[in-house]
Amino acid sequence: MPPVRPIRIAPRLLRAGAVLAAAAWLVTSAVALAAPQGRIISGRPVSSTEHATGAIVGIADRTAANAWDAVSCGGTLVAPKIVVTARHCIETAPFAYDAGTIDVVRGAGTGFSLPRRGWTGVTRVRVVSIHRAAGTFAAAYRRGADIAVLRLATPVPGAAPIAYARPEQSVLWGDDFGREVGVTALGWGATIDANLTRGTEAGGYADALRSVELPVLAPADCLATAQEPAVTRSYLCAGTGRATSPVRAACYGDSGGPLVATDPNDGAADATPTAARTLIGVTSYNETEACGDSYGRFVRIANFASWLDGFLAVPVGAPSGLVAPKVTRVTLVGSRAAIKVAPTRGSVKTRVLVNQGGNASLELGMVPPAGGSIDLPASRTGLIKVHVRAIDARGDESASSPVRTVKTRVDRRGPIVAKFAARALAGGSWSFAWSRPVDTDRAVEYTIEKRRTGTSAWTPGTYGECAACWTSARGRFATKELVTGLVGKWQFRLTVFDRAGNATVKVTG
Repeated sequence: MPPVRPIRIAPRLLRAGAVLAAAAWLVTSAVALAAPQGRIISGRPVSSTEHATGAIVGIADRTAANAWDAVSCGGTLVAPKIVVTARHCIETAPFAYDAGTIDVVRGAGTGFSLPRRGWTGVTRVRVVSIHRAAGTFAAAYRRGADIAVLRLATPVPGAAPIAYARPEQSVLWGDDFGREVGVTALGWGATIDANLTRGTEAGGYADALRSVELPVLAPADCLATAQEPAVTRSYLCAGTGRATSPVRAACYGDSGGPLVATDPNDGAADATPTAARTLIGVTSYNETEACGDSYGRFVRIANFASWLDGFLAVPVGAPSGLVAPKVTRVTLVGSRAAIKVAPTRGSVKTRVLVNQGGNASLELGMVPPAGGSIDLPASRTGLIKVHVRAIDARGDESASSPVRTVKTRVDRRGPIVAKFAARALAGGSWSFAWSRPVDTDRAVEYTIEKRRTGTSAWTPGTYGECAACWTSARGRFATKELVTGLVGKWQFRLTVFDRAGNATVKVTG
């Protein structure tokens, strides 16, 4: 079974150069898997007269030189200082964004444009805390919980939050029967067709906010074509698939953005996108590489209505009121660190993270509320920033503690990868194998990019977490399908990262 294809945020971060300290992409969607979907495909520019546009924001790297490069995902305001987005927009295990490195933004003018030079006209608001659905990245994805909440420092000027659907409102997405009209996806995502060949705008990404009306499939119809039915049944399916012309879908960069529906009782007889006003889904992933090749998956927001209610009920932090703990001491002994924490009330365990100067942190694991011993990675400078988050009994996280800079081992050598090969399969699919990385610390993540032979630009392919990406019996990585539909001659580029942020690149012939 080929891997599920999440909708990545990475391409813009790569262009901006604002990548993770140890990984060149903060990948979107679901879990050590791969990438999807199209322009907002067959969509149209929106205007400020459309109701839902007042709630749409972009998730942006605050260090980027311009708004167009900075925005990597979408999000939806459900309260003046609360944004709902996809969990994969702020995390790709074992890395997670730090709140202080991202803003939410509202595009400029009536079309909500993202300037390619500077930030003129764009509204920016600082994110003060990030809260993910309980459980690991992979477990959350599999149960349909590719969802996260961002708390903001201040309300977004000029914005108008929208309501989110509740379980009893299943008529909004067609219940068990689906819905042909009245459901709309919005975003600044990729403007490429189902074959990833025609960029409809320079750079392949929208300059201004776009929308597209999508049919919502009956669950039985979506499951009939699903490669992972156990996962698919937890999500809403929407889009046309390749068989319909024109293809209508979401794409790279649309992740985290809204799927909104018209209330059938609001008098909008034609159920047009301009009447959209209720959030029913969060753009999540696609099962195929090519944009619009299969139906998109959207987080079923009604499943999380009570969880979101908790955030609206309290002014800061997690719904339980859990506050950030504090690191009081870090003692390094060899490759391990003894971490002492001043615990916060309600904490049942503490998540330990380290930042090495980028916009995201590497998650090291869990220790008891008052701290414990954990393996500490090396760094290129010999210094590393440690911070922690408290976890309560429900699995909700606090905001991060202040960082504490400590000394660690120095490592400036990338992983050694002796061989990397790509093999064409039937129907334009590809599989890969490469030798197990050898590193003084530990390889943690890899990416594979692709380009048609004779061209210069690399585009996203697949990625994975190296903790589970090789088979010890053969001493090489397990075969990974990258994409379908890549007919002709292609080159592929493998990049393997270690915990210190060093990288090794291998390119096929």
